[in-house]
Amino acid sequence: MTKRYNIRDLAAKPKKVNLVHPVLGETDIWVEVVGPQSKQFRSALKAFEALPEAEQSTAEANLKFLSACVVGWDSEAFGEVHTPEAAERLFTEPENGWMVAFLTPIIQDHAKFFRAPD
Repeated sequence: MTKRYNIRDLAAKPKKVNLVHPVLGETDIWVEVVGPQSKQFRSALKAFEALPEAEQSTAEANLKFLSACVVGWDSEAFGEVHTPEAAERLFTEPENGWMVAFLTPIIQDHAKFFRAPD
């Protein structure tokens, strides 16, 4: 019997990503993110697009959107259980700007979420 896969459903599942520091290289710290195919991403995008155009270009609005797309993480490495609020606090810390720079293109890229079924 052949399994049938719905590609859209596969792409909507969270993707586990190991963080790569620009100087130190690959870390063993991971986060789970959702991309453009997920309901969570689309909901966050709708909230972002509802903001006045001037606010959309602010770092705060962009970090709130990014935080909504991070759905889990290595709680041991970050020292707390994941919540959207905790993610937003983490990403607003200036020393964690590299995480934002690393995760943003991954979340925005449709192709990174299409993967072979298990």
